[in-house]
Amino acid sequence: MSELKGNFGFIGTEILEMWALMFLGLGMMGYPMAANIRKKMPPSSTFYIFDVSKAALERFVSEHGSAGEIVIASSSKEVVDNAVCSVILRN
Repeated sequence: MSELKGNFGFIGTEILEMWALMFLGLGMMGYPMAANIRKKMPPSSTFYIFDVSKAALERFVSEHGSAGEIVIASSSKEVVDNAVCSVILRN
């Protein structure tokens, strides 16, 4: 199993391709963290995102959508229901 470059630990790319990851909170700290995660994910993996700011969500998809599928969730519950691994940032 090939390992991902970055801090995904023991998660190999074959396993990650079967999972959807999520990220809640695209603020000053969360946006670059989410961008880094999407960049290191296999393109076939789905990345669910949610934030209270629609502008941040649209900007994220516009800037990082070419890296793979990004789904803007309608609520934090939708994100949690569809993802296996979650990153949640709160102020």
